[in-house]
Amino acid sequence: MNASPVQLRPKDHALWNAFEQSLRGEVVQYFDIRKAVENHVDCVIFPNPKAHQQFVSELRKLVETLTRSCISYVLIKTEKRYLYEDSNIDIVCQTEEDFQKAQDIAACDSRVRTTSFHEPDKEMWRKIENGNERQPGWHLHRGVTWNGVPYLTNDSLFQKRRRVSVEGIEFWAPSLEHDLLIHAGHTVFENFQVTLGEFYDAALRTQEPLDWEFMHRESEREGWGFAFRLFLSALAGFGASVPGLISIPNAPTPYRAMIRFPERYPGVFQLWAFSERIIHNLRHANFGFAFREMYAYPAFYLIEKFKQFTGIRYP
Repeated sequence: MNASPVQLRPKDHALWNAFEQSLRGEVVQYFDIRKAVENHVDCVIFPNPKAHQQFVSELRKLVETLTRSCISYVLIKTEKRYLYEDSNIDIVCQTEEDFQKAQDIAACDSRVRTTSFHEPDKEMWRKIENGNERQPGWHLHRGVTWNGVPYLTNDSLFQKRRRVSVEGIEFWAPSLEHDLLIHAGHTVFENFQVTLGEFYDAALRTQEPLDWEFMHRESEREGWGFAFRLFLSALAGFGASVPGLISIPNAPTPYRAMIRFPERYPGVFQLWAFSERIIHNLRHANFGFAFREMYAYPAFYLIEKFKQFTGIRYP
């Protein structure tokens, strides 16, 4: 681990300054900087009023429908601290019955289902109007999984869920601890990197009263304790380069002296995180899960590296 002072590259300083401007409601003058910030935040943070209102309207409609249908749910990656619009809303259903009810209401809303071989516990429901896709789409999940393998239990997720309010809309969201765990798993096992927006969201979570022992215990129990510590190490590096934003008790040492946006995890650490998960599933006789991870991780890691090399965001 590198104990040198952690810094941001000059171009990443410019991105961070532009992001801070947008958070204060100031206009970011240069279009190329605005687009760069949006790419690094992974959602639109400079929404035009009409598009933003459509996102809020769809969110309100979804929450009202879930409540009216008595579906036990949690919306993940939806609670943010800045104005934004996103291309989808992620809905975790507690039971298979809840999932089937959600399928029914999506079909009744004239949405089209799309599935993926590598994500069997997830369905994407899109709405097409006049040949165009109406945003946001609905992503239905049976649990917090990547590549069809669970990383958190629904029992734990739903036991600690909490009510939050976004744009005056109240809905069920993960606990602060589960929210940070989901952020961590998403960066390590799906995207292999941390974006500026994920750094910022996670940084704000660390300022809340968190049960750190619970988070370490949950990640260790599910076989990805190293991956969670890897995420915290990257987060600590970001905190060292932007003082006063992050508070992590007994923070791990940043693994390098230069944080960038996006911060791509070193390949050797990714391999360690993948191996820990595979060994965990083999030890618990979850051979199907272990097999999925054995082929999924190398395949999607190579795909992600290809995307990064070519600049393709959505293959």
